[in-house]
Amino acid sequence: MSKDFGEKTNHLETFAHNTNRPYKSLDYFGITLIPPSSRKQFLNMVSEANDEYKSEELEELMKKIVEAIKEDKWMIHFGV
Repeated sequence: MSKDFGEKTNHLETFAHNTNRPYKSLDYFGITLIPPSSRKQFLNMVSEANDEYKSEELEELMKKIVEAIKEDKWMIHFGV
């Protein structure tokens, strides 16, 4: 991913490990909870990155985000 993507994630409102720990960004070495209020922003970020990289993995991630939006679900990021 580009450095720009990493900078954009610093503005994504999330939670680290549980809903008692508000966070901004993705925790690359732990669990990040992405609430419904941040899904569209996350989708836009991934879509912009995919415009640059044309990645099957990013396409799959976008499908998962859209599914979470339709089903009004939280998303979980398990780090790298």
